[in-house]
Amino acid sequence: MNIQNVKPVTKCPRCKGDGFVIAPRENLVMLECEECAHMWLTHSKICPDCKQPNGYFVDGPCRPCYSVRKQLL
Repeated sequence: MNIQNVKPVTKCPRCKGDGFVIAPRENLVMLECEECAHMWLTHSKICPDCKQPNGYFVDGPCRPCYSVRKQLL
């Protein structure tokens, strides 16, 4: 399966509340609902620089690539 084509589940499967990141787990992200405290795993987005999971459910660089970008500024 190509994880670049998988849409992350950012709304709670139970109550449809907004989720926030608790912890990245390889190509997955653990989220927790702000409303009911339900936790679930969803797919991580891909870092545009290193092409690895970025540890977030939104587009952007992973932590190591972000650090490199900041050092170059």
